Amino acid sequence: MKKLDLAPRGKSAVRSWRRFARRTCGRTERNGTMNKCPFEYVSDPYVSNCIIEALYQKFRHPIRTKIYFCKPNERQMFHFMWSDGTADYDFSDEYCEREKYFVKPLFTGRIRRFRLGFAALYSASRNIRRR
Repeated sequence: MKKLDLAPRGKSAVRSWRRFARRTCGRTERNGTMNKCPFEYVSDPYVSNCIIEALYQKFRHPIRTKIYFCKPNERQMFHFMWSDGTADYDFSDEYCEREKYFVKPLFTGRIRRFRLGFAALYSASRNIRRR
């Protein structure tokens, strides 16, 4: 299997993300969202936030956990994902009804598990500089 460049910059980040998504997720939307990407829920619903869960994992396993930050865009607030070296995870609400973080900082959600490498490519595609 070909090794992916996990830290692409600029337009190559979008191309890498689309290539990765086509290979692992099937058909993707034009904006490269993760709605079509396969994931599995690994927890029951509870009240928390993505940054709280990412920091909790970083404190539990400080060496092997890597945190990825995703900048906000016009439809979504900022988001945090983490990787433990075997898979990538995030904490998200089930119905993607995200509100601004200052309106509702804690919400009911679940931890989702993605394939290894997904968080790096997703955060790179969200963090590219827009003109």
